Amino acid sequence: MNLIPPPKCAALEVKRKAWIECMGSEDRNSILRQVAEMIWFAGAYRVVVEARRLADKDANGQIKLHGLTHGLLDHCFYQSQLVSIRKLLDNFPWTGDKGVFSLKSLVVDIRKNCSLLTRQNLFAAFDTIMDVEALTQREYEFLIQRQHQGHTLSEIDPGMSSFQSERLHTSIDALAGVTKPDRSPNDVVQESLLSSLESRLDSLERLCVHVNKFIAHAATPASRALVDADNVTLRLAELWNAHETICRTCEFLDCHLLRRTSHSFLAIPTGNLMAYVSNPLVSEENVEKLRAVWKTYAHETNTWTGDSLAWVRQPPL
Repeated sequence: MNLIPPPKCAALEVKRKAWIECMGSEDRNSILRQVAEMIWFAGAYRVVVEARRLADKDANGQIKLHGLTHGLLDHCFYQSQLVSIRKLLDNFPWTGDKGVFSLKSLVVDIRKNCSLLTRQNLFAAFDTIMDVEALTQREYEFLIQRQHQGHTLSEIDPGMSSFQSERLHTSIDALAGVTKPDRSPNDVVQESLLSSLESRLDSLERLCVHVNKFIAHAATPASRALVDADNVTLRLAELWNAHETICRTCEFLDCHLLRRTSHSFLAIPTGNLMAYVSNPLVSEENVEKLRAVWKTYAHETNTWTGDSLAWVRQPPL
């Protein structure tokens, strides 16, 4: 009976460590941290949209909510969400002086090293024993021994569980495109699966074009024309689709190839999310104070015009 996991593949261990660091390390820029922030604020915006649907309307059919505040919310939400998606789809590798933690670059690197993802190497990486029959026999002997000792309930060490071993085998069967009778230690994850992930991420390129030409850069008409950027009309549904594509890609990679773990992408709130939501932005008696803030800022910006030559001649602050 072979009751030890296979020897680890040094090349895969080096790569897998880097892949896991990129995907789910404690670094502030790791992929899962980027995704968690993006999904959290998308959830917050959905609450805002529902609040608008429920809001009273005036005689002209306009919702009775503060336009200045909600205009700010819309502008900041769309720009931040598009930038978040653009970062996750960055083509730069995560190594070198300009390295980035990008979901796209992670998928590309895993695809390029797909040959390392054999059945034996994955069992070794997950410290799991491959011999299901040996594990089943050991479980039987263990339970009989515990029964003779007077124990009615006994827990099997997860590392010695035939269920966990068979579960991993079944997963690799699907990844490698083989059936149970044809299993081999050399079965390898199909590269086409990683190529499919790349294609799914590439389908979100329209959003990146918008970011590159209108948010990250103020592209000229000639530059925008090269990719027909002015005719790219984005819809809210495309954001939701991008979120799903990104989250499902992360789930596939981490669940099947990296750590055998599943995720809940929307964080569980620690407090009452709806605390004070029914309060107005400001009480009626303080509205004029807000109006004064706007007037003060308008006056400040007006001082930036006129006599620009004198300003240029002054030394910078």
